[in-house]
Amino acid sequence: MSAIKISGDALIVLINDILDLAKVDAGKMTFEHTPFKMAKSISAMLHLFETKIQEKNLELVKEYDTLIPEVLVGDPVRLHQIILNLVSNAVKFTTKGTITISVNLLSEDDEKVTIEFSVKDTGIGIPENKIANIFDNFQQATSNTARLYGGTGLGLAIVKKLLEPQGGSISVKSKIDQGTTFTFTLSYQKTATQAELEQCQCSGMLKYKILKC
Repeated sequence: MSAIKISGDALIVLINDILDLAKVDAGKMTFEHTPFKMAKSISAMLHLFETKIQEKNLELVKEYDTLIPEVLVGDPVRLHQIILNLVSNAVKFTTKGTITISVNLLSEDDEKVTIEFSVKDTGIGIPENKIANIFDNFQQATSNTARLYGGTGLGLAIVKKLLEPQGGSISVKSKIDQGTTFTFTLSYQKTATQAELEQCQCSGMLKYKILKC
């Protein structure tokens, strides 16, 4: 029964990835403009990884720039989807060490802020000759990646296609057996509106660093 469940779960992931990719390619993907509290929103999403992080004996570190306005206007669901794909990859391909999620304020004016996000791991890394194509559909680091680690090879393609319509961009740096860092930028509108999100109950596994005061 476990083999059937694993196969079924993998099929669901593949179907969802293909549907998301088809929506983006067809211009059917919609983006919300709603007030949300970014810090709490990201913390709540990262909370989903705590069990897997503990199982693999990894450390999850969050670095959040306190100069970022508390409430911003944008699409928190698509931001979740982007970070979810990147952190999921980091957890999948890291057997020891640390996964670090950094969120930094790059620029700010009266109307908007531009934020840089990065997901850094100490995992297996990506071969240099594969980095240029890593965001293409059905691409994985090596021919053995799917066999050893699973996955569809669509996650990074979806990430890029969710970023570009929002005016964002993504880059990657990686070294074999040393780890990988994905960095992306997005801009959000400023607002005086208050957004209410449920307070996340985070365990001690999530460590915070204040980058700027």
